Amino acid sequence: MPDLFPPDPPPTAVLGNLRQAERLYPLCQEEVASDPELKKRLEDYQKAIIRSRQQMEQCGMVQYCAACAQNVFGGCCFQEAENWYDPVLLNINLLLKSSLPREREVPGHCLFLGVQGCRLEARYFFCVNYVCPYLEQILPPLALQEVRRAWGTELAVGSALEAELRRRLARKGRDPASTRPLTEKKTRLTLRMKTGKVSLVSGGPWNGFVFHRNHRSDLKPLRPGRASFCSCPQRIRW
Repeated sequence: MPDLFPPDPPPTAVLGNLRQAERLYPLCQEEVASDPELKKRLEDYQKAIIRSRQQMEQCGMVQYCAACAQNVFGGCCFQEAENWYDPVLLNINLLLKSSLPREREVPGHCLFLGVQGCRLEARYFFCVNYVCPYLEQILPPLALQEVRRAWGTELAVGSALEAELRRRLARKGRDPASTRPLTEKKTRLTLRMKTGKVSLVSGGPWNGFVFHRNHRSDLKPLRPGRASFCSCPQRIRW
């Protein structure tokens, strides 16, 4: 029987980033192979990713997130989140021996989402450190603290590796974007709700905070990951 709801094709932008990442791979692979320090940074990043994964598995977060991603439409791994991944971050996945998917495994969600969770090793900072309100309520505080500590190490080590790769690519005239690490890139998301809009800021000092205008017309930060209905959103400009 034919599938009545086939997976949506990935947007053209991310396909271009995937192709560019594959073109950069031989150059970056040569840099890593010829430089012991860069190779160590890559190994340290992989160890940090494994450590984060272990902490998430121990507290049950991996199972919760994988189930939510497949059954909740518009959750964390929403469609077009793949557009956050630029060629440099995608190339790091190739250096970590992670394949780059071309087809959606879970319809209506991020291109990189699989039935067991994210199919990438090196992930965008929002994908790493966001915790939804449900998990904050059900996970033990100490376990969540350990997970966040592991995430912090993963993001710090990954950001340093990414910055170094961008500098080297720039020196060779092959930098596809800028010399600033993508993990520090400031991104703004707008959540559309039934009664209005809110602004969720990703990156910078207000990472994960939702802002809205209160009755006194000033900016009021809410708890990270908490949304509030409002009719007159205020976008944060950097």
